[in-house]
Amino acid sequence: MARSPEADRCDRRAAPPACGHHGNRRGRSERARQAVPAAADDLLAEKGFAGVTMEGIAAGAGVAKQTIYRWWNTKTDVLVNAFLQDLAEELTPPDHGDIALGLRAYLRQLGHFLSQSDAGAVFKALIAQTQHDPVFAENFRPRYLDE
Repeated sequence: MARSPEADRCDRRAAPPACGHHGNRRGRSERARQAVPAAADDLLAEKGFAGVTMEGIAAGAGVAKQTIYRWWNTKTDVLVNAFLQDLAEELTPPDHGDIALGLRAYLRQLGHFLSQSDAGAVFKALIAQTQHDPVFAENFRPRYLDE
């Protein structure tokens, strides 16, 4: 017995596995939201700030540009988000119970962060951008650096 075209279509009320839809109803997913800053990090490390484009980020993350624009307005917004995620993961001050020991360990982490990590490259690119974009600088310092 042949099925009608209507029967072959995904029933929009069916559970996501039945439809093959993996995001929420607007097509956004947590995995995509996490992939975008990671792709921006990678692109920045590979091509520098000028080489980071929304198209390149979208291609690296495997998402549409529209998906990026749902969460971020500019590439600097994506890079700031990537920087804050990396900062939380890579530069959390250690608690050794001894202030001198903790400070030395933190300064070693900071040196590695700034000189060898992709996250440090993002940070340096953002600091450089503040030199060329006064609006970004005015926003970046109080929201992200003062803490």
